[in-house]
Amino acid sequence: MRTFTDLHGRFEPPLPDWGPPHPGEPAHGYVVRLGAMSGIGSVAVLLNSHGLNGRDIQPAECLEFALSFPITGKEHLIHATPVVTPTSVVIMGQEVRRRHWQIGLRRFCPACLAESPHHRAWWDLPAFARCPDHDIDIVDRDASGHPVPWWSASFTHAPTGSPLPRHGVPRRTVPRPSLEGYILARLGAAGPPAVPLLDDLPTLGDVLDAVELVGRVALGGTLRTRPVVGVTKGFDLPAVNRAGYDVLRKGEDGLVMLLHAVAAARAAFKDGRGKRASFGWLGSALNAEKGSHIGILAGCMRRVAIERGDFSPSTCEAWYAGEAGWLPVPTLAAELGLTEERLRRLSEALGIHERQFGIARARYRSFSPEQAESVRRTLASCLDRDGAADALGLPRDTFDALVCAGVIARFVRIGTGRDRDRFRPEDVATLAARLLHKVEPATDVPDGHLRLADLRRTCKTNPARSVEAILKGYAVPRGRLGPTVGDLLVPDPRRDRGGGMRAARAALRTLPGLSRYQAATVLGCRVETVDGLIDGGHLRVCSGGAAGAGSTRSPSTGSAGSGPPRTSTPTSPGRRGRVTRPVPRWKSSASRRCGSPRRTEPSRTWSTVPARARYWRWPATPTTRRAAACSRSRPRCSARSGGGERSSSSGEAAA
Repeated sequence: MRTFTDLHGRFEPPLPDWGPPHPGEPAHGYVVRLGAMSGIGSVAVLLNSHGLNGRDIQPAECLEFALSFPITGKEHLIHATPVVTPTSVVIMGQEVRRRHWQIGLRRFCPACLAESPHHRAWWDLPAFARCPDHDIDIVDRDASGHPVPWWSASFTHAPTGSPLPRHGVPRRTVPRPSLEGYILARLGAAGPPAVPLLDDLPTLGDVLDAVELVGRVALGGTLRTRPVVGVTKGFDLPAVNRAGYDVLRKGEDGLVMLLHAVAAARAAFKDGRGKRASFGWLGSALNAEKGSHIGILAGCMRRVAIERGDFSPSTCEAWYAGEAGWLPVPTLAAELGLTEERLRRLSEALGIHERQFGIARARYRSFSPEQAESVRRTLASCLDRDGAADALGLPRDTFDALVCAGVIARFVRIGTGRDRDRFRPEDVATLAARLLHKVEPATDVPDGHLRLADLRRTCKTNPARSVEAILKGYAVPRGRLGPTVGDLLVPDPRRDRGGGMRAARAALRTLPGLSRYQAATVLGCRVETVDGLIDGGHLRVCSGGAAGAGSTRSPSTGSAGSGPPRTSTPTSPGRRGRVTRPVPRWKSSASRRCGSPRRTEPSRTWSTVPARARYWRWPATPTTRRAAACSRSRPRCSARSGGGERSSSSGEAAA
């Protein structure tokens, strides 16, 4: 270490006046006070004259210069002078980050200067923003707003002449609880620290990092992006430190309460589950931080995630162990006798969990004791199909028809077999209330109606259709004979079918002969072949009625052997008397595929087409059998001439 003497070579101290250092006074502050005692106007000139850096004052050089004086209490001066390295600063036995300390600005408390005009080492910490003894801000400007430089060798007046001390500010008997007071306690300038959550941190730098990080969470934990101190609006360093210290001085419970509030607010974003979704940018901020304070935040985040049930791969062991009273899906499913998938679907139906897709559906769902009890009560109160049918007063097959039609949906399936479906009583009661709404009681059953319970499900009747018509407003019950749904009086779907069907079947038995399609079925040929047989006179026509083209009923009536049948000309719009027989598209395409030659024939109109009969008798003659066999053996092709077409098989059979 160098020893400095006066500039005149008398081997005396560099300055004529000096005094002992004050508690907490660093070397660079002591040198400024020495210049003030000796009446030197510029500390920069003093340091430059001794070969030191007077423009950018250095604490180490100032310490060497100050130790050249024969003073007492040098150990206090050494203790208060910061030891600066590129990454850290040790001040009064406490290590801080390099960014936690500065000497570019000369900061001071005006009320403290009024009590004792000397510099304090903790004023160089940007986190020390307010004096805890006088409750006023630490400033770096005089009353006129000009910055106070280090070269000004005065603690009473600024270079502009403005006074620096502020007299008349009372000193607090008990310092205000603040981060500044905790800093004084850690530096040994005040009583012992009293924040257990911060006392366990080894360095003051970890304390400042923890306070700053928690302050950012308190002010912007719900922001999408990570806020930056001094850059993001509203995140100046004093406000951030004040918010962070207010949380941390409440202990771990206060920090957990803050993280719970952040997780609950971010749950509205629906970003998923786990720490990233619950705490947003805080997880990535912890990865970027360095220090022992990370363990405090990480432990509280894990505790909050477990208490909220937001399990993730990092907390899967807590999920399996059922910490904080949570019941994982495998445990509760085994207790209830359900598969895990059905239990997840049940939780989605009850609104306990949101519906998820993919691999997220099979991971880390859990139930609180209240939610598990709700699931147990719901399953205990559910009705099977027989119970739901009894509650509605319906037979089992009628209730099955309602379920099949979607009138009522099952709530969950338990086990296997026919009775695995379960229905909630409130769903059954809601259906009953809708069907029985404004239905008046009745004493007897009107004609054409019957009880819904008596309407059985068959191949031609479905009770679900009647129920759907009532629910949609298409039909109205005529009343009810009792209090249940099965007592509703609904129209009988079979009321108009019995007589009509019997009359139609009796008429079919009384009519003589066979129809064209029945004859084609007996012969094993097409209807066109039967038409050719009729045209050739091989089938005798019985009697029939008028019908249009393409109908099975003939447009004329006649009998076999009584001469040519009468014909009638339909009155088709635009083609009166010239209506041709329609030809299926497959016949024309088949003729082109088979390459049959086109024969020129006169176009056949409706007046030239022989009459068709609805019923006739056909003789079982060898000619008839040969014609039928010929129609089955020859290829089916057609010949077109003019505007009419006729099948070749029918023509050959008629010939």
